[in-house]
Amino acid sequence: MSNKNLKTLTLTHVTPDIIKTLVKFCPNITHLSIYFTFYFDLIPDLLSVLLTSLPLEQFLLKI
Repeated sequence: MSNKNLKTLTLTHVTPDIIKTLVKFCPNITHLSIYFTFYFDLIPDLLSVLLTSLPLEQFLLKI
């Protein structure tokens, strides 16, 4: 899943570990769609990590 060339990604069942992996190993993602089904109380913290760390041009969030 980790690649510096990855630009577009859609994920379902996102976990905090997946977010950390994305930020660390996929720093060039510009189009991201994520679907949270768990960890609702962590969503604000996870989004702050994502939105400040990745050069997103398009972002879709489904809760």
